[in-house]
Amino acid sequence: MDVNKWIRRVSTYFAIAVVMKISLSIASLLLKDPKWLGFVFPLSVMVGYWAIGYTVRQKWDKQLTLAKFADSVYYLGFLFTVASIIICLLDIESLGMV
Repeated sequence: MDVNKWIRRVSTYFAIAVVMKISLSIASLLLKDPKWLGFVFPLSVMVGYWAIGYTVRQKWDKQLTLAKFADSVYYLGFLFTVASIIICLLDIESLGMV
């Protein structure tokens, strides 16, 4: 397994961002800290993915078009939204609605 090959692909950073969001969502639920673990840090992960992914795409991942990279940022945001909704549904009892 060539580590340089993985470092030079945007898809690697996409997967890392998704895993980080899921981890932060679970931590937010368990530690009851939605502001930092559920909003600020995931937003930072998304901005970090955009910055790192754009740089990696320009330097090494030339076959990935700008439009496809922009789509990946959109899909990442969608996955973040789905993860947040799932966590909210798991914690709906704290709202007193059940």
